[in-house]
Amino acid sequence: MGCVLVTGASGFIGSHVLHDFVHHGWKAVAYSTFTSGYKAIEDIMDKVSVIRGDVSDPVGVMEALRRHDVDCIVHCASLLTAASQRRPRDAFKVNVVGTLNVLEGARVFDVKRVVYLSSTAVYGYTKEGEVVTEDHPKNPVTIYGATKLFSEHLGFNYFRDYGIEFVALRFPIVYGPWQSRRGFSSFKEIIEGPVEGRPVRIKEGGDQRYEAVYVLDVAHSIYLAAIREGVGGEAFNIGSGEMCSLHELADIVREMVPGADVEIGPGYDIAEPVRGPLDLSKARAKLGYEPKYSIKMGVRDYIDYLLGRKKLEYH
Repeated sequence: MGCVLVTGASGFIGSHVLHDFVHHGWKAVAYSTFTSGYKAIEDIMDKVSVIRGDVSDPVGVMEALRRHDVDCIVHCASLLTAASQRRPRDAFKVNVVGTLNVLEGARVFDVKRVVYLSSTAVYGYTKEGEVVTEDHPKNPVTIYGATKLFSEHLGFNYFRDYGIEFVALRFPIVYGPWQSRRGFSSFKEIIEGPVEGRPVRIKEGGDQRYEAVYVLDVAHSIYLAAIREGVGGEAFNIGSGEMCSLHELADIVREMVPGADVEIGPGYDIAEPVRGPLDLSKARAKLGYEPKYSIKMGVRDYIDYLLGRKKLEYH
C-alpha cells in the first residue's frame, strides 16, 4: 500500500475516491478548499491527513507534497461545466493552472503517478448512437471541455519529458450520493426529489440519452488507474456501458419509489452535446475495469442509501 493525495477531496467524486483508497488500506491526504465542509468525509477523518488548500496556489500544493511522502496524486479538483462557462478566467486558473501545479509538484517531489479526472466533454459532439473510442476526434464545445483537453496534453507532456505516469480517465455523467447541485443535477433531482417527497419538474430534455455511471464504479476505476502497471501516458473511457434518457430514469425511479411525482418535458437539452455510448474495451483490457452497477442497480443503491437501508460498499 502507498500514500495517495486527493485534490478536491471534499467534493462529490473526490470524497468517494478518498473512501475507496482508505477502504483498500492506503494512507490518504485530503487536499481541498473544503468550501462545502467536511460532511462527506467525516466518517474517515481519523484515517486521513486533512490539508485546506487550493490547487491554483502552487505554494500550497508544493507544501502539501513536501509534508507527505506521496506515491500517487488523484487530481479531482475542478470548476464544473456551468461555472466554467460563466467564469472562464477562473476555469483556466483552477482547471488548467491547477493541473500544472499538481504536475510540477509531482515532478519536484518524485511522485510516481498522477491520475487525472478528465471528461467525455473533450470529445464534443458525436453522432447519436456512435460508439466513442479514446481515439475519437477531440473537439470540445464548452470551456470546461477545453480545459480538460488542455490539461490532458499537459499531463502527457509531463509523462514524455519527466516520466510522470499520467493517466487520464474520461467520465460521462456521474451520479450518486453527495453530489452537489453545481454539476449535472438532473439525475440527482430525479432520484432525490421523490425520495424526499418533492415533485420534480424539468422543462425539457427528456428524450436525450446519456451514458451515466454510478460514483462507486468511478471511485473504483480511479483506484485501478493508480495501481495498474504500464498505463502511464494513457487515456481511458470509463462508464457503465449503458445509455439512459431522463424519461427512462424517471420510470426506474417510479418503480422504486411509490408515488414518485416526476414530469419531464420532451426533446433535447441544447446545453449538452449528444454523445454515443463509450467503448470501454481499453479500460477492461488494461485497467481490469468492469462496471459493477447497471443504471438500475446504481439507482437502487443510491435510493437505499438515501433511505438509510444500507451503507455504501466500496469495491
